[in-house]
Amino acid sequence: MAGAYLFGSILGPCRFDSDVDLGIILEQGIRPDSTEAYNLEADISILLTHIDGHIFDIVMVDSDKPLFAFKIIKGKQIYCKNRERVLDVVEFVSRCYADLYPRYRRALEEVFKEVLIDGH
Repeated sequence: MAGAYLFGSILGPCRFDSDVDLGIILEQGIRPDSTEAYNLEADISILLTHIDGHIFDIVMVDSDKPLFAFKIIKGKQIYCKNRERVLDVVEFVSRCYADLYPRYRRALEEVFKEVLIDGH
């Protein structure tokens, strides 16, 4: 594990039933869908059962999903073991997000416009 971020509702006004979202940046060469990543998630889950009734939702930062990964890295960094790796992931995800988000936003606007006009 290169680094970890808190993100989501736990950073703002959270409800009594909110979970604690924890995003993990993996070391270089470890895929988010690998057995090693699953084992790490299981180990963390054992250590972090809950805080004040809030359960943990542990997710691996996946650079192939930059829109969601960006939400994670916008959160609060709470752990950093490999600064260079964390910065590389943050830079890559930020660049991908900057490229993708405007197109994503336009596509959403088109869908919503069609829904409002057609009523579907």
